[in-house]
Amino acid sequence: MDGKVRVDGECLVFPFGDGGYTLNAWSDGKPRQSHFAVVVRNRDGTGDATWNADPDDDRAGDPLGTVRLNDGCWVNDRARICSN
Repeated sequence: MDGKVRVDGECLVFPFGDGGYTLNAWSDGKPRQSHFAVVVRNRDGTGDATWNADPDDDRAGDPLGTVRLNDGCWVNDRARICSN
């Protein structure tokens, strides 16, 4: 996000079935890496991305804007969200 790597390495990804997902999802307690992101796919193929800018926040309520799928990652000028 914004030119900095916030999550790198293995993490839990929860797919929504429509191409969107939660990256670094919570399971039993807080994830090992503090930040997580959510991509909700729109009907036009774009996605709406949010994340938790505050690493202590347990909700992805901070908007990242509209993202487009590019080589398996959801991207825009602010974010690159990949689940590869």
